[in-house]
Amino acid sequence: MKRVIIGVVVFLFVATATIVGFGYYEYQQREARIAKVLEFKDLAFRAYGNLANNNLKEAKKLYERALALHDEDSKTLRDFAQVLSKLGEHKRAVEIFERAYKLDLSKREDHLTTLADMHFKLENYEKAAEFYKEAIERFRPRYRHIEGLITSLLRLDRKDEVMGYYAFVMQNDPDFFEGKFPELRAKYTKETKAIDLTPRYDTTDEIDALLSIAREYRARGFDRRALLSYYKIINQEKTHDEANKEVAELLLKHSDTKRALVHLEHVKNKDFDVFFKIGGIHHQSKNYEKAIEYYRKALDIKETPMLLKNLVACGFHQRDIDKVEYYMAKLEKVDPRLANEIEHSMLIRAGFEMQKRDKILYQLNEMWFDFQDILKG
Repeated sequence: MKRVIIGVVVFLFVATATIVGFGYYEYQQREARIAKVLEFKDLAFRAYGNLANNNLKEAKKLYERALALHDEDSKTLRDFAQVLSKLGEHKRAVEIFERAYKLDLSKREDHLTTLADMHFKLENYEKAAEFYKEAIERFRPRYRHIEGLITSLLRLDRKDEVMGYYAFVMQNDPDFFEGKFPELRAKYTKETKAIDLTPRYDTTDEIDALLSIAREYRARGFDRRALLSYYKIINQEKTHDEANKEVAELLLKHSDTKRALVHLEHVKNKDFDVFFKIGGIHHQSKNYEKAIEYYRKALDIKETPMLLKNLVACGFHQRDIDKVEYYMAKLEKVDPRLANEIEHSMLIRAGFEMQKRDKILYQLNEMWFDFQDILKG
């Protein structure tokens, strides 16, 4: 009996020591990672200071040192690309900037269009057209970017793709292309005069005919007229799925998320795309609880890396560790590379917040000693 008790005590001691040792090891590993992140942020900060002061050679050295520690931070890569571009290393700058964009979780419009402009200057019209098109479809269709896309497509001799974009600008601002693209203007004028749009579009009330008409307008770039035809359908049948989905796509194209949300919610048979778009609109508005609600409905239909990434991001913003870990585990199975990027991004933010917290605590501590000195005085 005595031996059994001794054995149990020894076992408990070893188990406890193992758990404590493992916990300490995990703590050390985490501290080492945060130290590495803070060193990386310090080098990147100093590099950015040199970039701001136009000390480009020193900035380049510091950025290279920072990226040797961690080469997957999109902002640092973008700033490094800016340094390379100013030093005349344009080809490498584009490669770095493109890599930064692929790693960037926010996928901002200005980063995308800068990348398109950089490829355009290097006469890589295939890539320029690809990125201009993505910017126009995902964000607001700005006329300058449409002009860049049209020019790129014409240089690639892809004339059949440009008319819809040209017509969109002409419908909204006929003077923007003044003196540019004379062949397109002649073709546009001829086609517009050849089609008698008003009578046929204003007199019909048949839903199938209106849907066909709206899609024809949309294909030609006449978004406003397409919306009028869609609204005729919706006035007759408020929950018409195709009309509401397509109206929402047009409104999102023009960054009108408020009205797009109304039409998406009117869709009766909501599919993955509808749930994902509604979740995305709430996510963009920082209504994370609502975003998660609709993202989960989309998740019941299909798991995609982007959906899981957004769920992780919402959980992170809510500071809900359980949600972050749950969806991160799912994402690691589907796309380990993306999961690693998000994890590092969150770690950088956590490290930065820790640094900021320590600074505040230091300042409070100093204030307390100053206050004590005042009392003593």
